Formats: sequence, structure tokens, C-alpha cells
Amino acid sequence: MNFKNLMTRALELGMAADYRGTKRSMECCAMAAERIARQKINNRHTARQIIKEWPVYVDTVHNYGSLQTPVRKIMVGIDMPPASVVQAKELNEKGWGIDLLFVHHTVAFDQRLPWRLLPFFWPSLLELDASSLATYFDIPQVVARKLAGMSHRAMEQRRREKPPLRRPSFTLEQAFSCKLAKTFDLPLFSCHTPCDNLLQQSIREILDGAPRTAGEMIEATLAIPEYARFRRERFKAPEIIVGRLQNKLGKVWAACTLTLSRCLNEEFIKELRAAGFSSIIGILLGRQEVYQAAAKYGMNVIILPHDPSDCLGINRMFDGIAKGEKIDVLCTGDFFRSDITTGSNRN
Repeated sequence: MNFKNLMTRALELGMAADYRGTKRSMECCAMAAERIARQKINNRHTARQIIKEWPVYVDTVHNYGSLQTPVRKIMVGIDMPPASVVQAKELNEKGWGIDLLFVHHTVAFDQRLPWRLLPFFWPSLLELDASSLATYFDIPQVVARKLAGMSHRAMEQRRREKPPLRRPSFTLEQAFSCKLAKTFDLPLFSCHTPCDNLLQQSIREILDGAPRTAGEMIEATLAIPEYARFRRERFKAPEIIVGRLQNKLGKVWAACTLTLSRCLNEEFIKELRAAGFSSIIGILLGRQEVYQAAAKYGMNVIILPHDPSDCLGINRMFDGIAKGEKIDVLCTGDFFRSDITTGSNRN
């Protein structure tokens, strides 16, 4: 397997796990490309070139390295601080042969993508798609269209509050990691939303087991090796922020991706309650507005700890990537490799 094959497989796995499905994800990307092609600030790229050159997910980036690089040993991290890049370089000097750095949290956007065009990619990732929502959550089309409309209005409001011609900002640490990778000639790949989609798929699989109460949902989550280990070693565990252990779980809005969590506000939660949802489960829901609205409308809110959730998504990704391939994974930072099917630790 080479770098290009790995990127392609990661995107395929991410789109297959996307709530929109592979076909609709590609269609949303094509719509974003058409929107960009019409912008006056875009004087070089046609929609066809945009679709060909840039991935479906703007936060999944080939940061550095030849796409023809053979990949057999990968250093994987939730984050990739400069110390980890230096560690990879020193290990290579000792003959470890690390071919690629794989990081979950994006260290930099695609350098070929003009920063002025970047905001026009976000709607394809963050705005809800009505037809896909109706199928994924088993709700009427009318309700799905209403929820998607709220998502679109929220995006437009953010766009007005934050003008689109702002240069995207990354921390100095992230920028330094990217520069170090180039200096040491270590290929670097950032993969965010595809891993989150696989995490979302995992949580949906738990829900398919029909836990009846919020407490049963917590227990089912802690049976997963990633959450069990972080609870044991870091005292991080799924937590009920609004509601009680004995509360009925009911219909659940699982929001483990940016797309399904960024849309949450009081108006949206009110509509979810009217549509029959009783619970919200997610990661980045740490906004008082969400908690207060959920309490107001009698919904449960369960928060999954961030790091073990990211571990679960990355592990699901590598279960797919490594299928039929001989790939060694070196863990860095808070990431640890676990076999999803058996629960065994592969550190």
C-alpha cells in the first residue's frame, strides 16, 4: 500500500460511514465545487478541477509527502505535537522505518486550496442534508427539511458574524509540527471527519442494541475497550449532563460529528423534542445553551469523553485500512491501538 491508496481508502471508509452515504456525500461536494467555481475571487479553478484535486472533507488533508511513498509503518496520534514529530525522526535514525505520520486533529488545511475559497467548502460538511436525515434518523421528510433549514440559517448567521475572508488560524504548535514534518521529510496526513463518521457508526451500533435507559447506554459504552481504558487510567467516562440514570433513552439524536453537533441550539432542540427525540448523545456539546434547552424540553444529554471517542474512531479507521494489508501502527500521545472486534490491545 502507498500513501495515495491509504488516503483513498480512508475517504471511502469515511463516506461509507457518513450519515449521507457515499453517493450523497459526493453530490454535496460537487455542489460546493459549483458554488466555489461561481465566486468572483476564484479565477483559476473550475468545478471539475476542484472535485478532482480536493477531498470531500476539507479537514482531511495530505499535508506533506509523495503520494507514491510505500506505507508499512505508521505513527498515529489524536494530535501530533512537535515532540512526536521529533520522536519519529529519532526512531527512524535508529532504524524503525516510520513511513507516515497520521494525525486525527487537522494540523493545516491543503496548501493548494486558496484560503479565500476555504469558507465555501464548509457548508458541504456542516449543513444538514434533509433527504439523508429522514432516512438516517427515520423521521418524516417535513421534519427533516425543517431541521436542515435551521442548520442552513445557523451557518448563514455564523458567516455574517465571521466574514469569509478571514485567513484560517492554527496554533503555532500545529504549524510547527507541519514544518518539522517537511524538514525531516516525514509524510503527514490529517484525517478528521472520516474518523468521526466511523465513531458515529460505532455509537449507532450500540443504539441498535436497544438500551432502554440512559444508565444502560452508559454501561454499553463502557464495554468498549477505549472507554473502559480511559475510565480506568484517566478517570474519564461517559457522563449524563442532563437527566438521570433511570430515565428512558427513547429516540436518540447521536451527534458525534461536527455536522450533527454544530447545529444544536434551543430552536433546534425544541424541534427535535417535537419530532419525538428524547435524548442527545455526543462529544462536543459543551455549551450551556444546549444543556439548558435540553433541560427545558425534558431531554437527556449524554456526553462522551473526547479522547477515547477519537481513539475509537481512529481504531475503526485502521481496522478498515489494514484489512488484507500488513501495516504496523506506532501509538503516540493519548492514542492506543485496540482491535474493535476482540477488544485486545495492540500496543
